Amino acid sequence: MQIDITLLRGQEVGTTLNITESQQTATLGDLAAHNLSVAAEVVALEDSWVIRGTVNAEMELECSRCLVTYREQVATPFEATFAVRTDEDAFQTDGATLELATPLREALLLAIPLAPLHDPDCLGLCVVCGKDLNEEPHDHASATPEKTVD
Repeated sequence: MQIDITLLRGQEVGTTLNITESQQTATLGDLAAHNLSVAAEVVALEDSWVIRGTVNAEMELECSRCLVTYREQVATPFEATFAVRTDEDAFQTDGATLELATPLREALLLAIPLAPLHDPDCLGLCVVCGKDLNEEPHDHASATPEKTVD
């Protein structure tokens, strides 16, 4: 996702530009986001630009208990600094556009739950046979393992 900042070139420090952008599907590096929307403010500094706002996206996640793939809405604030000159604390820009793929990817990755669950009551997988207990509950308590593990 690119943001045009040509209106801010040559403006006073502190001049702002409000933006709202959306995309049906966006690829942010190795991350796929659906119904991505960004509402942000770009602030012109002396020789750089700061963008801060909120990103909303529907992310494809894998349940940590049963491994089913599902979509979850994720919303998180983000902030990034862009500069024409290479700076390790800022993303590089040509002074005309801001490429938001990397800062948005980083913000969304940090907002994804560490152990995503498609349902808080998810039963997970059977430890003996590996079947999804949400679809086919069963009991292996009476089964005797073939090998005894010490």
